[in-house]
Amino acid sequence: MTALGGYAVLLALWAWGNRDQLASFIFENQPPEGGGPGLAILVLGAVGAVVLWLIVGLLIARRRGALSETLQRLAALIFLASLAFFFVILGVDGIETDHIWLTYALIGATALITGLAVAEFDIHAIRLSGRMGLGITIGFSLAFALFFSALMLTRHAHFLTHAYDLGIQDQAFWTILKKGYPLVTLYGETPVNQFGDHFTPIYYLLIPLYALVGDARALLVIQSFALGAAAIPLYLLARRLLSSPQKNILALALALSFLLHPALHGVATFDFHEIALAPILLISAFYFLETDRNRLMLVFLGLALLVKEEVSLSVAAIGLYLILFDKRTRLGMLVTGVSLLYFFVVNMLIMPALGGGPDVARFAGLMPPGESGLLALLQSIVGNPVYAFSYAFLDPEKLAFLVALLLPVIFLPLRARWRWLMAAPAFSVALLSSTPSQYALGYHYPAIMLPFVYYLAAAGIARLRNQRRLALVIAAALLMASLMMNWQYGWVFGKRYDTGPTDDAHSGMLHELIELVPDRASVSAMSDLVPHLSARERIYLFPEVYSADYILFDSAVEANFWPYRSIDARGEAIASLLPHLESGEYGLVDEKDGAMLLARGSDPANNPQAIATLFSATYPADFLRSAEQTELTADQGAIGGQARVSRGGAEPLQEDIGLLFGPYVHLWPGRYRITYRLKLEEPGLAGRVATLDVFSHTAGGPIAGMNIDADQFQ
Repeated sequence: MTALGGYAVLLALWAWGNRDQLASFIFENQPPEGGGPGLAILVLGAVGAVVLWLIVGLLIARRRGALSETLQRLAALIFLASLAFFFVILGVDGIETDHIWLTYALIGATALITGLAVAEFDIHAIRLSGRMGLGITIGFSLAFALFFSALMLTRHAHFLTHAYDLGIQDQAFWTILKKGYPLVTLYGETPVNQFGDHFTPIYYLLIPLYALVGDARALLVIQSFALGAAAIPLYLLARRLLSSPQKNILALALALSFLLHPALHGVATFDFHEIALAPILLISAFYFLETDRNRLMLVFLGLALLVKEEVSLSVAAIGLYLILFDKRTRLGMLVTGVSLLYFFVVNMLIMPALGGGPDVARFAGLMPPGESGLLALLQSIVGNPVYAFSYAFLDPEKLAFLVALLLPVIFLPLRARWRWLMAAPAFSVALLSSTPSQYALGYHYPAIMLPFVYYLAAAGIARLRNQRRLALVIAAALLMASLMMNWQYGWVFGKRYDTGPTDDAHSGMLHELIELVPDRASVSAMSDLVPHLSARERIYLFPEVYSADYILFDSAVEANFWPYRSIDARGEAIASLLPHLESGEYGLVDEKDGAMLLARGSDPANNPQAIATLFSATYPADFLRSAEQTELTADQGAIGGQARVSRGGAEPLQEDIGLLFGPYVHLWPGRYRITYRLKLEEPGLAGRVATLDVFSHTAGGPIAGMNIDADQFQ
């Protein structure tokens, strides 16, 4: 153990010293320049150290006493220090996305090493009172709520929230507040009842909280606090299930793991969704189930039914577990019967009556070719279970998703046996789906699965025979796996942590234009502008304009032009806006930094100015795409203060090489002028060093081009 630890520490030091070239070494086995001899010496030294330590270990093993125990603890510390090697590797940029399985393996190794090292220390006398553990859990839950509230409010202020779904949800809440029922116009010109899309009557219980602010910001804060608060009943639930003297420490570790889980962060950072309310309700229901407080369990299960129509299937599965394995037959029959009746009434009667219905289309890939609907779905699941199993569990992306869910809890749920029956509907909806976002981190869908993951994890720990001895080992491994997963995929100061631009004058100008829109006016706006205007009766997602009083458009190159998704989304969006300007139907009210507010019937005298703005754009260096690895460097003479460096070598470029290319934008004949800036760093070059061309997808290639030679640079 010590030899391996020492070897890993030496490797970590060497890797840190060569971290700039570490990626190519690890993934392509290309030794760093000048680092090869050092690595060879390191390997020989490590082999010698291993042999030496083995000899010392054999001599120590013959003796017992204080020296032996001290050296044993020293060995554990050295072994624990080997984590440094894994930390350096996990710090490589892009490893978490380009090498997912390697990342998972490294995280699993850090958890294993932590557990093995802790097992060597005599720290099992450590105690934590239940009250203190609860206090710490409440503190971290509050910290989570405040952190994500601040994060999401900041991102919202920088226009990093979207029409789908924050704008939709905000308008639904606002119309409930004003009219008593949720009408949404972001699907089309005719208002539709949002409960036809997802039946969520629990919104009525949240209206008093929403009314305190009256716009989308309230929803972001409500969601953050609801998710953070779920850790509190989880702590109480784990304490109830566990019997170890260190059960409070284990319960606290589970609660902290929950708050660090990347899937929970995905729910917290992807706008607002009703399913975010499910964790606290279901975990509370599990706690009351385990404490035999049936009435309170029924209250929370009833509230969970009101969150979303598909939650009723999970509640029905909980009732089935009560019947088959918990010997509470009458209670289980009540829960299952009411849940299935609720599912049928809502999906087959209420939602269709409101103009919607169950979303069976998300399972289209599971259905036989040419067929659709609930009957076709059941035919595939029941009639062809082998295909359904392979579709759910043999898809690499779905397997990766399952590992991502279970790795932070070191796969403890797999020991929960028949309690998995309760989790079956929640997991089935994701794994049988043909919509990738439903089985990926970063979206809201895992919210229904996380309560089961942690309930089953607590139950899995409870089934360990040597729970007393393993308690602190499990707690340490849990926390390490959760911390590492958060670092790679989470938002608590992990790699994904991003509050948005820190000094963003453009966002400030957008807010100034939004202030000019009257509260009662109808508006068509781009996706990331919608949530700032959706607390009104009529709001449309551009390019749909209909009879809107105002159009708010942002032509900045970094703007989000969704639903346009092509390589020239900006050009397509501009093409959709031009007819409204050129016809004079709308007039320019104000324009700031490429963002413009247009009003129906306003004086079109300034429209030529707006059109000129649309046809001008500045592309900073980070918009350039590259066929090879290039780097950004500070350059005060460059737009945005950065330049992209291409290391093409001293030889002239060949015809088939394009180191830097793009961005591709649509240009209107006779309406464009291109200004570019290139800089040559290396003196003495000769021949062609760059080619500028005009590329046409329609024509199938370049339609004009110009070579630039080194002697043209000054």
